[in-house]
Amino acid sequence: MTEVDAFLLSREWRDRNDGVELVLWARAADTPVCARFPDQDAVMFVRRQAETRGGRRRPRPLTTLRGEPVDAVYFRSQRAMLCERDRLRSTLARDLRLESRLELKFEAHYLRFLMPTMRAGDRGSKKRYAGAVRRSDGSIGVVVRGLETDWTPLARRVQLELLRRVFSDEPFEAWLVETVRELVSGRLDDELVYRKRVRRELGEYAQGGAPPHVQAARMLDNPDVREVEYVITTRGPVPIDRRSAPIDHAHYLEKQLAPACDVVLPFLGTSFEAIAGAQRSLF
Repeated sequence: MTEVDAFLLSREWRDRNDGVELVLWARAADTPVCARFPDQDAVMFVRRQAETRGGRRRPRPLTTLRGEPVDAVYFRSQRAMLCERDRLRSTLARDLRLESRLELKFEAHYLRFLMPTMRAGDRGSKKRYAGAVRRSDGSIGVVVRGLETDWTPLARRVQLELLRRVFSDEPFEAWLVETVRELVSGRLDDELVYRKRVRRELGEYAQGGAPPHVQAARMLDNPDVREVEYVITTRGPVPIDRRSAPIDHAHYLEKQLAPACDVVLPFLGTSFEAIAGAQRSLF
């Protein structure tokens, strides 16, 4: 077995005829890593006094929070372990008349999971993640939480499709290059509109160095505007109905597509620059 330093991205289990197979996806320095561990056991831990059915029971040098000894119970399938767990839970509720005060809500089972690291750090955030889930019709869907910032419709669409392709093990490089070409050619201009709220009176913002959405809002004939839709042109931000200069496609490559894709691509040993750098050089 080869040892590799890598950051764990996702893990999943599969019941096989020869036991449980664990599948781990991780990111090493230069490449993604997939590790498979077949012929494993599912395991749960119980108090030594608890009666169990099925599985292979072994004492372990562990204790509960009250100091009581603990045994491990091994099963050849995850489903068998879950059935025994539910049986024990029902038995405790019936015999001891205990009502659980801890309620866990099942949200989703992720087939693949990605938790990007925070900027300037090596840790992820529980509020920023993406995962692949299986829909009721058997297709694969993508759930995204907290990765969107001030994305345009194009950046959201591209990031979601990139995640779908990565989670489904589909090729993405040629698709991404073609998307960049379409952006540069102007065929995606309808997806480049920013929409942002104006949270203060326009006069409360400084005249110099105001945020782009404030600069665009000041061009409107409404001093009380509370939301503005605008695009970035070669002359700066303008409301969508006041555009007279060409759209600054270089801005959207650098500030939208690149960061939206680089949430994902570094975990695959590549980057937006490495894939689409030739197209960016056109500017």
